[in-house]
Parts: sequence; structure tokens; C-alpha cells
Amino acid sequence: MARVPLLEAADLPEEYRYLFTENNVGDAHIFRAMANAPELMRWYMRYSTRLWDVLPEREREIVILATARALEHAYEWHQHVRLGRAAGVTDAEITAITDGDLAALDDREGALVVYARGVALGAPRDAD
Repeated sequence: MARVPLLEAADLPEEYRYLFTENNVGDAHIFRAMANAPELMRWYMRYSTRLWDVLPEREREIVILATARALEHAYEWHQHVRLGRAAGVTDAEITAITDGDLAALDDREGALVVYARGVALGAPRDAD
């Protein structure tokens, strides 16, 4: 049982209903729970849409996994290990993100992990 109500588009004020229809959130509980704070959901959708638009799926999942690991977000990690594998992230690469030994990743992907961790922890660096 959910700790917060899992809302439907019809439960939202009219000006926020588009968040369900335009973003194709389906039945994902995270979005249905987030709908309890529709303004936050609106800003999150803006941010995540940019992430989806800019990075290829595999790189996006690597960034999400690196961020989830850095912030110790078990729920996000659990969800995106599965999604990452579906996007082609290997178990060796997932282990590399977990352990911080980025040798299993190519240079670009390793740089994405380092940068994502830095942003998540409040200390991004341009070069290492």
C-alpha cells in the first residue's frame, strides 16, 4: 500500500493535467505519487525531459545510475538497474558505477559518471 495517494490526471487541477497526458507517465507510481505536489512534478518533468532529449538512452541510464549511487537512493537505483540493462548497460558497467572503478566504461561514459556524481554531491568539476 502506498504511503501517499497515487493520483490520476483527473485528480489534478485542470492546469496540471497535461503532465500525465503530454509526458506519457502511464501507471508509474513515482509520477502518480509526485502528482500530490503538481508544481514540483511540473519542474521535474521539465528537467527530466531535457535529460531525455540530450543524452542517448544508454548514457542517460548511466547518468541516472551514477546519481542514484552517489545519493544512495535505493529506489532509483533499483528501478534504473533494470532500465539500464534494457538500454545496454552491462553488469560489469553497473558494478563499475557501484564501486567507482570506471575502467569498464569508455572515456565519455566515465566522464559522465564523474560529472553526475559531482553534480549530485554539489561539487562538479570540469576536468580530472
